[in-house]
Amino acid sequence: MKRKTKILLIAITVMVCLICLVNAAWLIIQSGCITGFFASNNEQVQWNDEVIGIQQSIFWGRLLAGLIFDALLIAFMFKSLLALKSGILFPKANALILVVAAAVNFLYNFCDSNIGIVVESDRMLVIDDKTLLLPLILTAFALIYSLAAKISEENRLTI
Repeated sequence: MKRKTKILLIAITVMVCLICLVNAAWLIIQSGCITGFFASNNEQVQWNDEVIGIQQSIFWGRLLAGLIFDALLIAFMFKSLLALKSGILFPKANALILVVAAAVNFLYNFCDSNIGIVVESDRMLVIDDKTLLLPLILTAFALIYSLAAKISEENRLTI
């Protein structure tokens, strides 16, 4: 059972790493296209002096939060993999990573929902259901994960 678990966790870690790397590349390329760095297209940034601070915050917030979120997912998987070598299935540090990932995901979703302000400077700020739902699910998962880590540690100490 332990060997199968390790092989499965390695396979999932590789898949998550690949998905995160592709997502990071996509974010960088898309951000470069929006600014006209990689290509010129119709949806290029239209900086407006009245809202340039908001535009730049949304542009950089989306890019950096997306990259940080990918890095947190990779860190979560590697910490899980390293902890499994020690016989720990639910490392406590991963609960904190999930909480931070939920906060970063909220920032990313907020900036992604409002990226139109960067492209079309006359749009208004919005907070939609996507902005709140996934961070709430990640926070709930972090709480459940924290409980599982606590129970796992108690079981390990009992035996």
